[in-house]
Amino acid sequence: MFMALESASGIAMGRGKGIEGELVALTGALEALDQQIEQAAQDVASAARDKTGLSEPAKSRFNTIPQAWTAARQTLVSLVVAVADRNDEAVAPLEDKPQPTRSERLRAAFAQVLSMRWSQRAGPKARSLDEALALADRLYGLLLARRERIVGVRHAVESDLVEMTGHRAQLAENLIAAAEREERETSAVSLQVEDSLQAVQDLAADFNRQVRELNALVNKLTLEAERAIVLSCVLADEGAMPGSSPGLDKVRLAHLRPLIELQENDMLSSIEIERRRGGIDARFRAAFESAGDGAASGEQTISATPEVQHA
Repeated sequence: MFMALESASGIAMGRGKGIEGELVALTGALEALDQQIEQAAQDVASAARDKTGLSEPAKSRFNTIPQAWTAARQTLVSLVVAVADRNDEAVAPLEDKPQPTRSERLRAAFAQVLSMRWSQRAGPKARSLDEALALADRLYGLLLARRERIVGVRHAVESDLVEMTGHRAQLAENLIAAAEREERETSAVSLQVEDSLQAVQDLAADFNRQVRELNALVNKLTLEAERAIVLSCVLADEGAMPGSSPGLDKVRLAHLRPLIELQENDMLSSIEIERRRGGIDARFRAAFESAGDGAASGEQTISATPEVQHA
């Protein structure tokens, strides 16, 4: 289902130390990106407050943000797909037919666990689920915090854009006055105003894109975390994982605690997960698979909350 995405993440991602290295590098890249975003937001806020145009260095800084996010996003996509791969590894041994689709795997797995005992291969399955949960927990905390941050910056930049647009005339007057003081030509002031407004519009549009793509990542990751939680409980119930599942330790997996508590309250079900999975996977593919994890393939409704429902 995700052949292009899997080739980007699959073996290259590795396990254990390989993924840990990816997470460390990703954290550093996102911290650097956040510094760029913070500076850009400050540039826009200053221009809106002082009714002045944006400097050329500021506009150049704006242009580096989309590329930096795209690079970081590719790693995020690979890591989310790695969570799905761990789940599939846990489910795959239950299959009778060769090379099934992911949808077939999950349906077959949940049908079989109702009537069969787990074989001695349960150990690797349990380890795969624990890996899925551990990685999902780290990513969940990172993605939720990042989306909240970008939504806040987007709101601030859009508010500043409204302020700048509403005071376009004053902005032009201030630029003319500055040019006259410095004995510069004033004929290009109108173009400067429009260039500044367009630069802020483009920046706000990029933040909208980031929120869209973060939503797709959160939706897919939430679904895969729920899969791992439900499968871990099935393994524990069937005796494949002695005692309570270590993968559902709410202290160790603090970011997944709300999802684990949904399972404890019987609010997660394999049927509901499977029902939602097709649509979430389709939107995930549309957002990231084209051109080998290119830009989103189409406009989507922009929301600050993930598309997650529970039975």
